[in-house]
Amino acid sequence: MKRRGRSTGATKKKSGARPKAAPRKRRSSGRGKFFAIAAVVLLLAFLGYRFVIGTGINRKPTPVVAQESRSEAEPESNPVSLDRIVGQWTRSDTPARIEIRSVRDDGRLDASYYNPHSIHIETAAAKKERDYVRVYLKLQDPSEPGSTYRLNYDPALDVMRGDYYDGVARQKNEVAFARSK
Repeated sequence: MKRRGRSTGATKKKSGARPKAAPRKRRSSGRGKFFAIAAVVLLLAFLGYRFVIGTGINRKPTPVVAQESRSEAEPESNPVSLDRIVGQWTRSDTPARIEIRSVRDDGRLDASYYNPHSIHIETAAAKKERDYVRVYLKLQDPSEPGSTYRLNYDPALDVMRGDYYDGVARQKNEVAFARSK
């Protein structure tokens, strides 16, 4: 046997002929799955946002428009009484409660706030504005220093909606309270 150069025991191929490449299997990259999942998450977030907006949870109350037209010379009558806010109110997203026992002539409220335990109220006041009542509560407690509620009572729906400013987290959130008693 003749030895020609280095040989590994394989036969020499004909010059000019290319060997056929084995078909490659495609590897599944995670990109396609990632984009599909991202699209589903975005769709669900959009639908959730539309649901919240559509149900009116975060909407501010709009004044109720009277059916009869009034002349401009005639003063506006305000059918909403401050006494309409007296009662117990429960927040829709937490166990927080506001108990309004009475409204004084100057607009100050005799009120308590619980989340779930009693939290000291520094200032509590109400004011009539057009066809709704504005309620303001300032909390002053070690657990909620400087937190405030600015709510509007909507007599048509018998709810109070507005903003809660969290003094600890320094965030503003839209909230709603429904009458519980």
